Amino acid sequence: MKTDLTPKLIKSIDQSTILWFQRSNCFTIVSNPIYELLKQFLNTETPSIFIQLLQEQQEFDHEGATKIASELEEFLNVSNLQTQLPIGDTIANETISIPADSLAIHYSFGTSSAQVNYGSEIIKGLFHPQLAHFKSNTFEADAFQLDIFKIADLLYLYKNGQFVYASETKNYHFLQGAFSLELTNHIHNKIDNNWLATFHASTICDAEEAIMIVGESGNGKSTLSALLTANGLDLLADDFTPMYAEDMNLYRYPNAVSIKKGAFNTLEKEVRAFKDFDTHFNGTKQVSVKYLPPPIEFSEAPKNLPCHKIVYVKYAEESSSELRSTSAETILQALIPDSWISPQPQHAKAFLNWLGTVSFYELHYSDNSYAIDSFKNLFDKSKRL
Repeated sequence: MKTDLTPKLIKSIDQSTILWFQRSNCFTIVSNPIYELLKQFLNTETPSIFIQLLQEQQEFDHEGATKIASELEEFLNVSNLQTQLPIGDTIANETISIPADSLAIHYSFGTSSAQVNYGSEIIKGLFHPQLAHFKSNTFEADAFQLDIFKIADLLYLYKNGQFVYASETKNYHFLQGAFSLELTNHIHNKIDNNWLATFHASTICDAEEAIMIVGESGNGKSTLSALLTANGLDLLADDFTPMYAEDMNLYRYPNAVSIKKGAFNTLEKEVRAFKDFDTHFNGTKQVSVKYLPPPIEFSEAPKNLPCHKIVYVKYAEESSSELRSTSAETILQALIPDSWISPQPQHAKAFLNWLGTVSFYELHYSDNSYAIDSFKNLFDKSKRL
């Protein structure tokens, strides 16, 4: 069938097939039987011939075969829909004056330093608490500088006086992502075009490898990360985990782990001086949050590590605890939607190839000790292979 809606890259993993559509930079996961139907649909000259083949070869009635053809066509159309461009991509040429009365905070990341100028206390509250453990009283005159400020209903990000990005206030998390990437570039001396992905995942590590933790909001990812770092492991990144294309490694991002009030009692028993950490109030609902810094000094910690394990976690009180191998589909449905993956074809291909090297696990837990031991065993397993 002549169509420009065909996926450009295809990767089979386990019982699933991952399709990449270049027009939309969309990764879609389908079962292998669905992919076989899709492949037959695309290789048939017309939908009517496809319908006829389904009737003859697979004994569908006309109504059922027509419905399948219609659903496959709709699937291709939806998968190729281009997402709306971020507002930052549409106003790069505007001339904006950076406010002179910003709140300046200096940070030191080992051998790198940065100054961030926040346009207000509210804006500062969106970014600074996660980085407060890097605040420095010294300042280098030629330090890397980021400005974040609001004009009308837009938040702006500037780097060394040059426009980087803007977002509507209600979508401030997009600007948080842009800020995090610029800071990561500076800390690791990297460039934008070579980042393969930034994953919405927490990443735990030892000195040799990293393991990503994924799951829906409220499933206990951050609490588990804090428990693991309190029991001998290290935090490579929390919520924002960048992967660089040249080495396919995950890179350290210096955020502290955000811990919501519901986990305070648990962590008071595990983390020394947890009560002494400041409590912040985030969002429109003013949720109580503490920020727990990584346990190892930034200058002494590994800056990037390979990752070949991803764990989907779900905490449920009173449930049984179990770690088991799981399907790629379970993991990717949690990992892909909230992550950014480079639209460059070579990066999309590298991402799919990397997934082929990854082992997927699912951890359901109510017993914190079981969860901690399970993760330590995953790290030890690699050393035994």
